[in-house]
Amino acid sequence: MVYVHAWSKSLSDIDNAVNKLKENPKVRIVTPETFMELIKKNVNHEYHLIIKNEPIVHTN
Repeated sequence: MVYVHAWSKSLSDIDNAVNKLKENPKVRIVTPETFMELIKKNVNHEYHLIIKNEPIVHTN
C-alpha cells in the first residue's frame, strides 16, 4: 500500500509513482475496494487465543 500526502504532492508526482510501480510485474495497482476484497480473500482470518493455557480457536 502506498500513501500519498495530497497537500504536498501534485498529480504529476502521483503519476510518476504509478508509472514506477507499473515497471514491477509483481505489483498490482487496485482500488481501495479491490484491495480490501483481496485482503478478505487471501488473509487467514483464523486467530488463536490462549487463556489459562487452554487454546481457543475462533474463525470468522
